[in-house]
Amino acid sequence: MDVESERREIRNFARELHLFFPGFFSGEAPVLFTRAPGRLDVMGGIADYSGSLVLELPLDRATFVAIQPRRDRRLVVTSWNAQSEGWVERVEWDLSELWTDRGPLSYEEFRERWGRDPRLRWVSYVLGGPLVLARHGLIGEGAAGANVAIRSTVPLGAGVSSSASLEVASLLAFCSLWDVELEPLKLALLAQEVENHAVGAPCGVMDQVTAFLGKRDQLLAILCQPAQVVEWIPVPQELCFVGIDTGVKHSVAGSRYRDTRVATFMGRKIISALRRSGGEPDIPGGYLCNVSPEDFVKKYRRHLPGKIKGAQFLAEYEGHDDPATRIDPEAIYAVRSRTEHPIRENRRVHEFMELLRAKGGEQSYVRAGQLMYASHWSYTRLCGLGAKEADFLVQTVRRVGPEKGFYGAKITGGGSGGTVAILVKKEARQLVRRIADAYSSWAGHYPEIFWGSSNGAAWVGAVRV
Repeated sequence: MDVESERREIRNFARELHLFFPGFFSGEAPVLFTRAPGRLDVMGGIADYSGSLVLELPLDRATFVAIQPRRDRRLVVTSWNAQSEGWVERVEWDLSELWTDRGPLSYEEFRERWGRDPRLRWVSYVLGGPLVLARHGLIGEGAAGANVAIRSTVPLGAGVSSSASLEVASLLAFCSLWDVELEPLKLALLAQEVENHAVGAPCGVMDQVTAFLGKRDQLLAILCQPAQVVEWIPVPQELCFVGIDTGVKHSVAGSRYRDTRVATFMGRKIISALRRSGGEPDIPGGYLCNVSPEDFVKKYRRHLPGKIKGAQFLAEYEGHDDPATRIDPEAIYAVRSRTEHPIRENRRVHEFMELLRAKGGEQSYVRAGQLMYASHWSYTRLCGLGAKEADFLVQTVRRVGPEKGFYGAKITGGGSGGTVAILVKKEARQLVRRIADAYSSWAGHYPEIFWGSSNGAAWVGAVRV
């Protein structure tokens, strides 16, 4: 695999290190560099935590990490992006504080330390890596300290996985420094654990897997049960995927995303109870997406509440079996619609994948676009995760249409803003700027456009420059 362009980016970062972080690194020890890309969610999105197939494209935007061993046990972390976001730019933590007399810190203790102050919360995505490694017994109390410097070109809150690119680049850097050797999928799952438990954000696993294992200009097909790489599908030569950022910041820690996830797991719990009462085994693997759309309509849909209060659900079912979220007794959850989305989305993703595999030409591309529009509708209407800004972009693409090379568009990732993915002919790419111009006139600001793709961290590794 050709990773020269990614290594060239790393070398450029290394050459400019003294400009970004003057005086931060000593001349006493070598510096290692890692890089992990953001991603464009083409199909699957938030159905990942329900066990869906997803299709992800690694972007050419990435997070870069430089790490150098220290003689003491302190972790000194700085971010070039911190000042512009209003964060604390430099954070120090002694590794001795990672352990208590009971062993490694609990995740609750870690979040209490780093999660309460919003100016410090960013460092949870970095320091959560050593915590996860410690809790899995992969590093001991004698681990050396490090200087860690971070620079990212992945926009924050754009729904293109800035958090996963940071977790993956940081975790790979720590593992390289401390000689922790793990398979890429295991590293991806540990990076997800950083976000779910050290940070406390209930994401699925597709972002971390893509940041590690994505390949340039190929869709990574992941069956999220929990993280099976199915294949890499080259984007047909005449097509490309482009992302347009609405400018509406998205967060998987936000209440709309969290409530949608809670409601989905409530639906899974109810369906499991219905199956047991009917003498059937549980859903295969426990994943909601292993229920077919036909069975959902025939057997389960009418039994799911349109809305239910958290307290009522807890009284009837005790819990929803999702370790990444909790049920608010006072909240109202839209269970039926949130449960239906991942089941139908999984079916759409499978069909979309077959269409791209077949390379069937115009008719296949038009159908793939229709599936993207259906996914967007489902995000908006069934999940309640839409945004008028995303609707404007999707409707504009639809008006331009296949006749001019624009096949489909959809909101991506966790929804509620973020980035819209567009399927377009390469020869029509210049028209993307006209869509961006129209959005600028309507929204009052010019959107960022994501054009390119790159390779994941696993193929580049840790580089010593």
